[in-house]
Amino acid sequence: MTMRFALSWAAQEIADHNEVEFTSTPLGKMIPLTKIDGLWTRLARDIGWNEAMRRAQSPHDFMKLINPYGDAMMHEMRETFNATGSLGRRDAAPTYICIADDICTSIGWIVSEEIARDALMMVYSKMLSSIHNDLPFSRDEFNVEWCFHSDGDVSSIYPSIKLAGFSAVHAASVPYTRMSTIVGKAGSTGLLFFGGVMTETLEEGTLSGELTRQIAILARRPNMVVCDDGGMTTLRQLEHYLDACHKIALC
Repeated sequence: MTMRFALSWAAQEIADHNEVEFTSTPLGKMIPLTKIDGLWTRLARDIGWNEAMRRAQSPHDFMKLINPYGDAMMHEMRETFNATGSLGRRDAAPTYICIADDICTSIGWIVSEEIARDALMMVYSKMLSSIHNDLPFSRDEFNVEWCFHSDGDVSSIYPSIKLAGFSAVHAASVPYTRMSTIVGKAGSTGLLFFGGVMTETLEEGTLSGELTRQIAILARRPNMVVCDDGGMTTLRQLEHYLDACHKIALC
């Protein structure tokens, strides 16, 4: 199985700012993830995370809170979709647009699992369907896929994420002890899994030999794409990540 590697939006920003060439490497072309802030993120950024959590006590409350942000997000989704796609290039690798909503953390849910499943994913299903229904051609001809990002383990709602129209998930703050199980749950649901390398492991250098071997084993699964967690902020971290990818590829 050929390993696949990706770059988060954060990694790409650092690469662009420092004029780092990463598209032609021994790893092959690394898959870029483009980020759009999700509805929950927009709400929490606007009124504060604590206040958003205090108010979002039920699916009904949640829907009322996020509704004002729908039009602006839809506009950004359409703009990004049209700018990102490669019409007529079915042989090209898909481009992934990642809707980023931290509905969970490494220690548990921020919003309830019920709200995430029955409210947020229902709204995203309608939004994605609207975009695809407006296309004057087949969606398959445009070569764009949707990815959902959250910190933490949200694997219990993977079926709802898939039904909403996402074909991939991007994870951060997932313990390595849980990574294999979560990648397996994504695969059994028909989702690609982007992740595996956490920024905290890149602070002092590249990955340890044991961790490199663990990720390499996961990278051979058909639904796994090795990716950073979207949290890096320095060129040094990016250099360590690229070095880690090389070592994983050779493992």
